[in-house]
Amino acid sequence: MTRSVSATEAKAKLGDLMKWAVKTGDDVIIQSRGYPQVVIVPFKEYEEIQALKERARRAAAVARLLNLPARYRLRTRL
Repeated sequence: MTRSVSATEAKAKLGDLMKWAVKTGDDVIIQSRGYPQVVIVPFKEYEEIQALKERARRAAAVARLLNLPARYRLRTRL
């Protein structure tokens, strides 16, 4: 279950929030003036998110590369 706290509370209880996130595997949303600003996530989850982002970035790059020949064929016909 995700937990949400104010920036003031997070500042006062950072260590406890970190322990809670690691122990439960849940996220902690830190809000400023009632709006979400940052999230504390367990490091393992962070690594998984980074790996997903990297896979998506690589897939997009491959798609762009595969599209290059078609773009150049269109240019030479015009």
